[in-house]
Amino acid sequence: MKVKSREFILGAILIVVLSVGQITAWHEEKAQRVLNLIALLEREMLSPKKPDHLRKITITEEEFNAYIDYRLQQEEEELIKSLQLKFFNKNRIEGKLVLDFSQEKVKPGLSSLMVFYFGGRLLIKDGRGRFDLQKLFLNNQSLNPGFLDALLALAAKIRGEEYNSLIAWYDLPLGIKDIQLTRGRAIIYY
Repeated sequence: MKVKSREFILGAILIVVLSVGQITAWHEEKAQRVLNLIALLEREMLSPKKPDHLRKITITEEEFNAYIDYRLQQEEEELIKSLQLKFFNKNRIEGKLVLDFSQEKVKPGLSSLMVFYFGGRLLIKDGRGRFDLQKLFLNNQSLNPGFLDALLALAAKIRGEEYNSLIAWYDLPLGIKDIQLTRGRAIIYY
């Protein structure tokens, strides 16, 4: 009976280890699709032949979140531990942001690990975009949305980095003209 129990446990461990490898490969495949689309947009921008109509590409929220994870790992980001987004109709976004201040020289006076939940809308106008943060929670506590902007500005100042506000308008990159979010998808027009 003990031998069967050990075999069962060993089998379960092997299944978990093998499935983690498959999940990682699947995750990398999703991130790679976004990287390939970025490369396509870069090539199209450099092309002397410009199309006479807008074209579109679609990215799933899974692919976009995998890309965010990839970028955080590549940049060895210490402050932002994770960012996960959910796309909804009418350009609405909800998300979870985990900030880790444990490596910072100056702490914000709160917990070193902060888990924010947020909601808002992606606004696009004249080739520019911004995130209109409408709801913000730290754990289960509702906060003024300006708190996150102030916290990120403080972190940037401590690190000696430049920071532009969350509410600032930014030029859309890579020839992107418009972005429309629907449930689970981002449709990018270029």
